[in-house]
Amino acid sequence: MTEPEESGEENPRDERAEPILAPPTANPTRVRVPPEGLQPHTGEPEPSGPPPAEEA
Repeated sequence: MTEPEESGEENPRDERAEPILAPPTANPTRVRVPPEGLQPHTGEPEPSGPPPAEEA
């Protein structure tokens, strides 16, 4: 692969605006763990998809 071209911006390539608040992901340089730490998941998972249709 080739290196991306320099765009002439003043900010370095790895410097972003605000780091995101989230559990660690593929890009740990942009991730901050909340001060209270990661919370373990408890309970039932959230259903995915659209809400169920109301019956008439």
